[in-house]
Amino acid sequence: MRTTVSVEPPPPAWLVDWLRKPSYAQLRHSIVVGARCGANLRRIGAQVAEQLNIIDPEARNFWKAFEVEHLRHFAGDPDHRDLILSGAPPEPHQGAPDSDLDRIARRLARMGGAVLEGQYSLDATDDLENTFRICLCNSNPTCLQPCHMWLNPQRFSRESLITVIADSFLDWTSRHPTGPHFEPAS
Repeated sequence: MRTTVSVEPPPPAWLVDWLRKPSYAQLRHSIVVGARCGANLRRIGAQVAEQLNIIDPEARNFWKAFEVEHLRHFAGDPDHRDLILSGAPPEPHQGAPDSDLDRIARRLARMGGAVLEGQYSLDATDDLENTFRICLCNSNPTCLQPCHMWLNPQRFSRESLITVIADSFLDWTSRHPTGPHFEPAS
């Protein structure tokens, strides 16, 4: 009888490098982009991270976009989950997060240098002071959850939307006190 043993690959090098990034002192804020309209959040998140790596000299190329699929994978894989959550400080809000997915999204956002995408990430990080929250929508945002910025993507070119998000974030960070500083994962 032949048995097959599946071996999970080790965490990708980019994740290990990002979690242990030496630029922690500079990257204490993160961005979360959600949408209430048809918007390619995967592309927008990646381009915002790329733009911040270009225009933010303190970033040292450590801005990283995390898609919802990344978060789900990290929460479901014990090695990735342990790597991300190791050394995580206690949660500052009332009660513990509901799931590993919540804990992963919150940990990445609290570390700084993350661009998270999607409504799930907006919900999971709603009380984090170091997180700049953007919602893309085509209608009146008054009845929706609070964000730092509401943008109608139909009013921007692809390039200008990314630039507005990145510049507004950098402006916000210059006026917003940094949250607590957390050590990188060991």
